Amino acid sequence: MQNRELDRSLLKALSLGPVPKLQPRTVSLHFSERKLLLVVTDLLLVNFALLVSFLLQPDHNFVADDLLDDLGFRLPWFVLLTTLWLISGMLFNLYDLKHASNLYSSVKASSLSVVMTLTVYMAVSFIILATPSNLFEASLFLGLTLIGVVSWRTFYSKVLAHPSFQSRVLVVGAGKAGSELASLFAGKDNVQGSPIGYQLLGFVDNDKSKQDAVIEGAKVLGTNLDLISLVESLIPDEIIVAITNKETIEPELFDAFMRCHELGIRLTTMPEVFERITGQIAIAHTKGFMGTIIPLTYHPMQRLYLILHRGVDLLVSLIGCLLLVTIIPFIWASNRLWSPGPLFYKQERVGKSGKHFSIVKFRSMRVDAEKFGAVWATEKDPRITKVGNFLRKTRLDEIPQFWNVLKGEMSLIGPRPERPQFVMQLEKKVPFYRLRHAVKPGLTGWAQVEYRYTSCIEDSSTKLQYDLYYIKHQSLFLDLKIVFRTINVILGLKGR
Repeated sequence: MQNRELDRSLLKALSLGPVPKLQPRTVSLHFSERKLLLVVTDLLLVNFALLVSFLLQPDHNFVADDLLDDLGFRLPWFVLLTTLWLISGMLFNLYDLKHASNLYSSVKASSLSVVMTLTVYMAVSFIILATPSNLFEASLFLGLTLIGVVSWRTFYSKVLAHPSFQSRVLVVGAGKAGSELASLFAGKDNVQGSPIGYQLLGFVDNDKSKQDAVIEGAKVLGTNLDLISLVESLIPDEIIVAITNKETIEPELFDAFMRCHELGIRLTTMPEVFERITGQIAIAHTKGFMGTIIPLTYHPMQRLYLILHRGVDLLVSLIGCLLLVTIIPFIWASNRLWSPGPLFYKQERVGKSGKHFSIVKFRSMRVDAEKFGAVWATEKDPRITKVGNFLRKTRLDEIPQFWNVLKGEMSLIGPRPERPQFVMQLEKKVPFYRLRHAVKPGLTGWAQVEYRYTSCIEDSSTKLQYDLYYIKHQSLFLDLKIVFRTINVILGLKGR
């Protein structure tokens, strides 16, 4: 108590105004630690439920030797269960902290994951007849998993999402970059408006006109000279540098950062935190530093990744072309009934390295949709036919592009190819837009599963930030995540 009063006296002496009311300190959880905690606890609970449902079967033998043999026999099934759970987690966005902190979203996603995991697990068990799959075991597993996971997710959203467990941060820089961070921390840009693990203590800024100002609910507590005193008083877990409009920082501020590092305080930058939270590259706050936008180091596994990526492209595109031949008669018949005209239409698009190529799609708009030239498509575009609306929602209109994938003009995953007319506009108005042509365009991509339909240049700028994130972080794991999120879009008829 004496220390707290001393802290407040110190800040008043510095003329910084009232100190934010701090939550009692417990254990703060970093953004990455929260994700790891969610994954590990979920896996422990579902595997424990499987173990208990196996042990409590009426005909189970509890003799030690037999028990060990049975558990050894069951080991592959625990591996299968773990794999299925991780897949369902990607499918239902189970480990997005914005959703995990919202009770309704978290419980809904958890319940869907439990049902899907159990359904596939029991189906595999039944098909290969390698392990008993009975109603008692399935019912017990379902009940235990639902109770365990839902209880845990409720505890997380109600307790661990509380400010007492959040990472306390000071932001250096109260300009546009700092304001964007504060908005993210407050949940204003989040889908569910829920906390994401950060408690903003306040800002530090050298601009005298900003002193004592309140920005997005957080106060400017002092200048750069006050940083060390504030750190010793408020004891933040992390300092985020949101000075993105300068090439260099002042020597005294650099010295203060070194002192904070010595005190064990994490130092990060606004673009890094923005990228971590949103899955986007903050192109407005990079100050032209390429390392923020694209990877500058060569990863030894990159060549192997590209080989595997192309191999998967070839295999899946062959299957896709066979599917195309199968569904053509049905889509042709539907078009003849409700929207007479050509079955396919071709468009010129811009691909890797800026090369132009033609894509083929099932026609989803009226025949005269572009009689006045290229026009941005809108979310509820009146030019879309009834059949076309179904094709777009199910993404069936994209299936002919498997031919482009087979030819090597496209990939399964990557930024969506844009039309040359729009590329010319966007390159003039959106910084770094040409960088999206560093990789092959894709049938689906990170921007497609993370962002809404784009119908203007402003939306395209946000979408580019997702595309650049994918280009920077390309990996098999991210590709798998996009695939399962795309499946979720298709099954939910969310395509446009």
